[in-house]
Amino acid sequence: HIINMKNQYHMHMKRIAILGVFLLLGAATLTQAQDRKAAREARRQQQQQQQQVQNAGNFQTAMQALKDSSFVIEVNQIQGQYGKVVYVTANDNFVALNKNTSTVQLAFNNGVPGLNGAGGVTLSGTISDLKIRTDKHGNVTYQYQLQGNSISSTVIITLFNGDNKVSVVLNSTYSNSRLTFFGRLYPASQSDVYKAQPNILIPWGLVN
Repeated sequence: HIINMKNQYHMHMKRIAILGVFLLLGAATLTQAQDRKAAREARRQQQQQQQQVQNAGNFQTAMQALKDSSFVIEVNQIQGQYGKVVYVTANDNFVALNKNTSTVQLAFNNGVPGLNGAGGVTLSGTISDLKIRTDKHGNVTYQYQLQGNSISSTVIITLFNGDNKVSVVLNSTYSNSRLTFFGRLYPASQSDVYKAQPNILIPWGLVN
């Protein structure tokens, strides 16, 4: 009877020991999972902080380029006045300003040479009536009149606070039409967009 009690005691202790091992393994696995989750969250927050710092730097660089009147807006979307959106390549579509001269180029990559040989139009002129203002949210509006042999437009650039993302509204005084571009603003020295041959007509209906 005593031996049987001892055997039962030993079996009970083994069960406790095995249960303890499983509990320890479970706790270790849970701890590792929590550590991995915490590490992922820490990496995510670090990446967000790094991105915020980079975006803030982009904004300051873009602001300086506006102040210097020497910049290129690389366009990736064009919206017509009736809402139709065309996605384009930033290397061929841009709005540029060099002191008192501005250039607008559109290239739709549709297989048609276009008036500039690059599938669209390239228009240049001189600027006047430059205005710069900042709203209460920190967004910057940069507006000027653009006049040339082939273009007469009001250009309204909005640099959104916190990055170098911009919208550009062109209101044509020739046809009372409007185009809106979306893209990013860079100092002229940091952009290598392709400028095609200039031409004398802007086909607004392409994206209306």
